[in-house]
Amino acid sequence: MGQEIVYCATCQVRIVGSDFEKGNAFRVGEQAACQKCAMQLLATAPLPVQQQILEQKKRALDRKMVPPSPSSVWRGLMSYSPALRAAKTAKTPRSQIAAVAGIGVALLLFVGMVLLSGESRPAPPAPPPTPPVVLAGPSPQDAAADGALKTAKSFARDNPSKLDEQTGLFEKIAAEYARTPAGAEAKRELEGIDRKRKELQAADLTALLARSRELAVNAEYQKAADALVAARKNHPEPEWTRPIDDRIKELETAMSSEFPPLREKAVEARKRDGAAEVDLIREKVVRWGSARYVDDLDRSLAEVFPPVTPRGGVIKLALAEATLVGNSKFKRTTGEWKIIQNWTDPGDSLLWNVAPRQAGAYTIRINYAVPREMNGKPFGGEFEIAVAGGEAKRFTVEPTAGWGDFKTITFGTIMLPATTCTVAVRPVKIVNNLMSLHYLELVAPK
Repeated sequence: MGQEIVYCATCQVRIVGSDFEKGNAFRVGEQAACQKCAMQLLATAPLPVQQQILEQKKRALDRKMVPPSPSSVWRGLMSYSPALRAAKTAKTPRSQIAAVAGIGVALLLFVGMVLLSGESRPAPPAPPPTPPVVLAGPSPQDAAADGALKTAKSFARDNPSKLDEQTGLFEKIAAEYARTPAGAEAKRELEGIDRKRKELQAADLTALLARSRELAVNAEYQKAADALVAARKNHPEPEWTRPIDDRIKELETAMSSEFPPLREKAVEARKRDGAAEVDLIREKVVRWGSARYVDDLDRSLAEVFPPVTPRGGVIKLALAEATLVGNSKFKRTTGEWKIIQNWTDPGDSLLWNVAPRQAGAYTIRINYAVPREMNGKPFGGEFEIAVAGGEAKRFTVEPTAGWGDFKTITFGTIMLPATTCTVAVRPVKIVNNLMSLHYLELVAPK
C-alpha cells in the first residue's frame, strides 16, 4: 500500500507519510509543514501550535530509542558474572554443581531483564486539540506597496523613454514604503534608471561632439558652438558639460586665430580694389556664422578709406569710397564716373564709413537710373539703408525714364550719430535689376 503524499503549506515541498514518523515533517492542525518551515513556525506560532510540533518531535525521538536485544543482554551477563565464567571453566563435580547453581541464578536474572525490557511504557496523554494554523498573508502596507510597484513597472515597460516619469513613480514608492520588499525593489529600479540615463547621456554626447566636428570641418564654427551651447543646458553633470566647454573653447580658438590673417588679406585686397578676393574672404567669415567677426571685417574694410565727412552740411557717398560686399554679381564701373550695374543679387550690398559732425535726422538723396520696364521686362524693387548699431529704413525704387536717365530723388530721413559709423545700402526685393546707382547724399539737419 503506498505512502501518504502531501505538501508543505508554506514552501510546497513534497512530504511522504514516513517523514512524519521520522520527525522530518509535522502536522499542524489540518495542514502539513516540512521540518524547516515547522521550526520557523515555533518562533511566531501560538503556544498550542508550538506544543503540537514539540510533542510530535518528542514521539519521533522516542521511536528511535530501541530496547536492548536478549543476545546483547546475555553477552553483558557473561562479561560481568563470575558465576557464569566459573561454570564455563569448572573441572571438578563439586565445582560443577556450584557452577550450575550460578548458571540458574544468572538465567533467572536474564529472564527478568528480558521481561522488564519488554514491558510497555504507559501511553502519553493525548494532546489537547489545537486550532488550525492560518498562515499569515501580506499586510495591508505590503499589499499597497506591491500594487504601486506593479503599476510603476508597467508604466516603465510601456514608456521606456520617459525616464523622468519613471523616476518619480519609483521614488514615491521608495519613500512611502521604505520598510517593505517593494520599497527595496523600487530603490533597485532607480539605480537601473540612473545607469540607463548615464548610458543615453554618453551616447548623446558622442553624437553631439561628432556633429560639431563635422560642422568645424566645413568651417561652420559658430553654428557648431551654438549647437553645443544649447545642448549644454540639457544636463548639469560635469561629465556632460566639461567636454562641451572644451569643444566650444576649441571652436572659439579656431576663429580667433584664423580671423586676423584673413582680415589683413581682405584689407590689402580692398586697397587695390580686388573686389573678388575681398568677397571670397568675407564669404569664408560669413560661413563661420559669427556676426561678431563679420561686423569686425566690415568695419575694417570700411576703414580702408578715410571716413566720409560732410561738406557744406552734405555727406556725399561716392562709389569710389564704397566697399562692395556680397556675391559680387553687381559691378562697379571704372573711370571717374563710377556707377553700380547689374544689381541682381539680394546678397550684394554697399558699405561706407561715415563721420558726421552732428547727430540728427539726415535727409537721404540718391542719384540713380532704372526704367519701369524694357521690352516687357520690369525693373526696380525695394532697398534698405541701415546705420550700424542704429536705425534702418526701407524704401521703394521709383523708376526713371531709362537706364541712362540718372536723377536725384529724395527718400526721407535717417538718424545718424555724432561719431563715426558705417552706412549700408542693401537690397530687400529685386525685380530683375534693382538700379544703376551713382551716389548717395546725406544732408544734415538745419
